[in-house]
This record gives sequence, structure tokens and C-alpha cells, in this order.
Amino acid sequence: LSLRESVLSGSLDRLNPIIMTALTTALSLIPMVIAADKPGNEIQAPMAIVVLGGGICKRKSLAYPDLQAGADRVWHAARLWKAGKAPLIVLSGVAEEEASQPLLLDLGVPKSSILVEGASRNTYENSRLVEKTLGEGKRILLVTSAWHMSRARGNFARTSLAVTPAPCDFAANNAYHSATHFWEWIAPSADSAALSSCFFKEWLGRFARR
Repeated sequence: LSLRESVLSGSLDRLNPIIMTALTTALSLIPMVIAADKPGNEIQAPMAIVVLGGGICKRKSLAYPDLQAGADRVWHAARLWKAGKAPLIVLSGVAEEEASQPLLLDLGVPKSSILVEGASRNTYENSRLVEKTLGEGKRILLVTSAWHMSRARGNFARTSLAVTPAPCDFAANNAYHSATHFWEWIAPSADSAALSSCFFKEWLGRFARR
């Protein structure tokens, strides 16, 4: 064989497996593309956005629910729902139907896309009752305050749910930007006392696994 014929023959021998590999890969992806929007597909978005309650207070003496610092949880859940991250929002916690659901409705989330689990009294019960409500092995986006996420994720990790954290209400970030002088980092303040109380509750909850 001439040099030209040898080069052409060798190139074809090398090209054949490359083409076959490319075609096989492309053909194997066709079923995944066709079934991408069908129920049960593992590459689908999570089934639900789970919001842990406690950010909104509703008392009989109040005409409307009182939005506290943790109300960011409901805002964030509405944003995720509107972005198409999941078709359902689950509100977990006692009295969430009266506390958080009205805000979701005001933010444009239809009642048909809201499910209330209204029996849980702490983070441990949130995880177990949400699993019972949705079913085992479901994929969820977990929405709660950033300072609460570590404990919440620890409780949900002991269930069969596949959890993707979606934190909000970042207290550490707010503290950093609100301090303009060095002494504000070390001087006692009402805000610091409130945050310390909150973090103490978190560590106590971790110890008690609640």
C-alpha cells in the first residue's frame, strides 16, 4: 500500500469505533428525553417544596397573621414554586393552615398546590409526618431558616426522603452587614441576645434530637 492508502485505511479503522460509540450514546439518551416529563422519572424535579413552620404567628387576638423574621420561609417557597422547582408546597407545623397558607394564597399560589401537614410540633415530628404525608422515598426541597437548616436536615436525613436544602433568612449575613464599627461586634445588644437565645435553642434541639 502507498502512504496515502495506508493513512486512509488506518483512519477508517480508528473512526469506526468512534462513530459507533457516539451513535450508541445518542440512542441510549432517547428514552430519557421522551420520558423526561413523565411521573416517576428519577431526573424529574422534586415532588414538593416542604416549608417548616414557625415563621408566622396567628393568634385569635390578631386580625391577620403576624409575619416574623422566619416569614422568609413562605416567601422563598412561593418563589421556588413560581420558578417551577416543584408542583406542590407542603406546609408543616401546627396552625400552618391559618398562619402561612393565607400568605401563600396572597402571593399567587393556588390552594390546589398547597398541602398542609398540621400536626407536627417540632422538627423531629416535621420530618416523620412529612414522610408519612408524601410517602417514602420522595424527593423534596426543604425550606427553613438557614440557622435551622442543619438541625432540620439532620432529622430529615433519618427518613427515606431525598432532601435538597433550600435555606433562607440568613441571620449571619444580616449581622455582618448591620455592624459598622468594631465594637458593635462585641458590645451586648438586644439583637445579639435574641440571636444567642435562638442558637442556644438550636443546640438544645440537636442534643434532644428534636
